[in-house]
Amino acid sequence: PKLQAKVNALSKQRVKTVRVLATHIGETVQGASDIHANDSGRYEQARTSGNLGRIFDIREEIYRRKFFIKFLNNFLAQVTPFFFFSIGGYLVIKGEVSLGALVAVLAAYKDIGPPWKELLKFYQVFEDTRVKYLQVAEQFEPENMIRKSLLEAPDTVEPLSGELKAQNVSYGEEEATTVSNVSFSIPLDSHVAVVGGAGSGKSDVSGLAARLIWPTSGKIHMGELNWMGASEAVTGRRIGWVGSAPYIFSGTIAHNLYYGLFNAPNDDGSERDAAAEHRIREATASGNSPDDSGADWLDIAAGGFRDSEDLRDRSRQILKVAGLGEDVYQMGLSTRVADTHVDADTEGKILEARRQFHNKGLDVTTFDPERYNVNISVAQNILFGYPLSPDFAPEQLPSNPLITDLLRQVGLFDDFLALGTKVAQTMVEVFEGVSPDSDLFERFSLISGDDLLILEDILRRLTTLADQSPKALPESDQEVLRSFIYRLVPAQHRLGIVDDALQAQVLEVRKLLREKLGTENASVDFLNPEALNPGLDIESNVLFGALPFGKPALRSKIRKSIDEVIDAVGLRAFVIELGLHADVGTSGGKLSSIQRQKLGFARALMKTPDLLVVDEALAPFDFNVRGDLIKNIREHMHGRGIFWALESASSVEHFEDVIVMESGKILEQGKTQDLLAREGPLKTLLAT
Repeated sequence: PKLQAKVNALSKQRVKTVRVLATHIGETVQGASDIHANDSGRYEQARTSGNLGRIFDIREEIYRRKFFIKFLNNFLAQVTPFFFFSIGGYLVIKGEVSLGALVAVLAAYKDIGPPWKELLKFYQVFEDTRVKYLQVAEQFEPENMIRKSLLEAPDTVEPLSGELKAQNVSYGEEEATTVSNVSFSIPLDSHVAVVGGAGSGKSDVSGLAARLIWPTSGKIHMGELNWMGASEAVTGRRIGWVGSAPYIFSGTIAHNLYYGLFNAPNDDGSERDAAAEHRIREATASGNSPDDSGADWLDIAAGGFRDSEDLRDRSRQILKVAGLGEDVYQMGLSTRVADTHVDADTEGKILEARRQFHNKGLDVTTFDPERYNVNISVAQNILFGYPLSPDFAPEQLPSNPLITDLLRQVGLFDDFLALGTKVAQTMVEVFEGVSPDSDLFERFSLISGDDLLILEDILRRLTTLADQSPKALPESDQEVLRSFIYRLVPAQHRLGIVDDALQAQVLEVRKLLREKLGTENASVDFLNPEALNPGLDIESNVLFGALPFGKPALRSKIRKSIDEVIDAVGLRAFVIELGLHADVGTSGGKLSSIQRQKLGFARALMKTPDLLVVDEALAPFDFNVRGDLIKNIREHMHGRGIFWALESASSVEHFEDVIVMESGKILEQGKTQDLLAREGPLKTLLAT
């Protein structure tokens, strides 16, 4: 049983690792264009190989333990016959028993069958697996695979020079030609816009320029370099690519921002340990990548940065250029102190920022142990701190025995039930006829669509009771009704439930809780006006209060003042660094479409490309933002090339040079002002 328990634990670990591998494979499929555009194929191969290696090691350990269990079972099952036949054989040799020899031979012959069947079964499974493997392998070798030689990086990658020149280039798939005999020349210090209507071929031309697709005919050269035969290390490191929907990889903002610099692992010169040797040996034997996915892959020199400090300075600059700086800053402000490392110097700066903010004299209700704060929930007012134990999380307070006892002591236990019933009746009345999927529930925040259905059931049961007293309801129903009182934020919900008398009683519960647990405890880290509070985010630690509800002008003024004191004490760089480590979720699910697009621009600019290729990447932005973004990026790319396929010809005014396309052909190209000055395809396109 002890051995089997270990096998079970390994099986769970194997399932988790397989899921990680499956997620990563899905990411590489969806983000294939961005992987090629950033020359990060080696990094992704190392991640895949690392997961495969871990799965192999886990499975090997599982089988070793399984076979040992079988060995023990077989040994215990056969030890008695072994002694029987060995002693019997001895007696036969002595001539004392003649039948024993015959029995021993027959028994031995009988036991040959099961192992032989096992051998045949193994052979059948082996052959079946071999055939399946060959079928799967065929799917990973389509005709249009990138040549392996293009994925091999040279020792050094020199900056691009000259101009990008296309000669009679055509492109099409499955007899559908989208680019037909296109020729153009783009110097690497010019900024060119490509415009055209739907089906004009401008997106495919940008893909050809970035070498994400190959022409079916014609030639493309970058200076003296044959663009179609260039190593992916050249195209991926010297070309910045921003598509219409850049793929955001799971991880942090920083991981995606620096993704174009993950070209090869950094060798720190240390000797490999036994585990590393084993990993490399197994990876080499199985044809996988021997690179360690857990190594340091960030190549600072690849982006032209001197050191880590220069990298951080430039990243902040690029975030500003891409319009993502404020978003990352706000993410940093929303980071809880408990989720990051704050040294003594930074802690002092945060406390100084708090002092300077309070000296501004704004109308802010700060956290005061002796006062009720109407801008936070009843549960937060009771705790007045950060829950260290899951039992003291705000959503667990209705079932927490200590809190329940304290409510009984101050006479709030029954009051919470009565008030919870009143809230339930109000909510059912207010949201009557509203679909459970309506966004009204999210905006109101007190209940959800699912909560409404539960409340309707409870109130229906309440009406069937003789005295219609909520005390007669099952304890589970009573707990649900009380839970809504814990969620109430007086300044936000304005139901008139949490009056002055109730606030005074809640403060009494808060006081009793502090006395019961003590200042130093493992359940709740109580708020301290004189210290940094791990349970609060950076913004709340500076404010040491909650932003007021229903006062947008005051909220804006408070946030502006917080920004001012953070700048005054020199905390902005620290806050932005925290924001860079914010989790983006699966496929960037925690970011808005605009934030994902901004991050795509920042990622492309981070590797200091010689040519930036953009394919209709401004769709999520409104017209005014598009112009500002183009202006910022053009200023940042001064002296380097831009090839930009625009969604709308209306943005062409921001570029000196333009190419006009229709039905896969170039209708005209030249200086924007010259083409606008005469009647032609560009003017016609703008008119439509």
